[in-house]
Amino acid sequence: MSRPHPAALVALVLALGACTDPSGTPQAPPSAPVPVPPPAAAPGHYAGVLPCADCPGIGTDLQLWPSGACVLEERFHDRHPEQGTFVAWGRWRNDGQGGVELTLPGDAPVRRYRVRPDGSLLTLATEGTAPADTAAYTLHHQANDLTPSGGTMLKGTFFQGRPNVWNFRECHSGRQMLVRFDPAAADIEEGFRKAGGDPGTGLVVELNGLLQPTPLTDDQGTVTLLTIKKWHRFLPGETCPY
Repeated sequence: MSRPHPAALVALVLALGACTDPSGTPQAPPSAPVPVPPPAAAPGHYAGVLPCADCPGIGTDLQLWPSGACVLEERFHDRHPEQGTFVAWGRWRNDGQGGVELTLPGDAPVRRYRVRPDGSLLTLATEGTAPADTAAYTLHHQANDLTPSGGTMLKGTFFQGRPNVWNFRECHSGRQMLVRFDPAAADIEEGFRKAGGDPGTGLVVELNGLLQPTPLTDDQGTVTLLTIKKWHRFLPGETCPY
């Protein structure tokens, strides 16, 4: 019987040594890298002045609330505030891939944003592509909450959740607000009764109003006060989704 060649013995020793640490304990296989989750937008107020093809710029305020409600306010800088301010209420969500989607009422296209490393939001085109000038299309996180001031039409449920305190829940977002009446709209309670409203359940109404922050806060942040300036009609056959 022939003896193993010395070179073969050396190779065997080296191979065994590669599988153990100096203490003789077998080494564990390297662990798989932990996947890094994509960035997600935090609830809060984002603002910036976005480029405009036929005006000096569009002042843009976006508020994302923890409940999934949101409001987008756009102000065209070369127009009178009453004609150049647009407010849209809706819902928002993180898409799980580093993006944010806003669903607005009617046939408005979905608004899309990309979360940047610093937490700001990059405004994307309708088809989801990023602009070449990312700085010009960025909305930066603001320290204070936004309370939109635009007096556009609101649609929501008008109800009296507790004695002598009227509330309004905006249909598209579900955002609830405290209510007070402008003298010109003081007959809204009579209109509510004529439409067959139950104070505890409420009725859907279309109205115009002024929104203001209050010193109060709830689990959604600053409580908003809605001063009803004018009411247009009650819709007894309709209900809001939120």
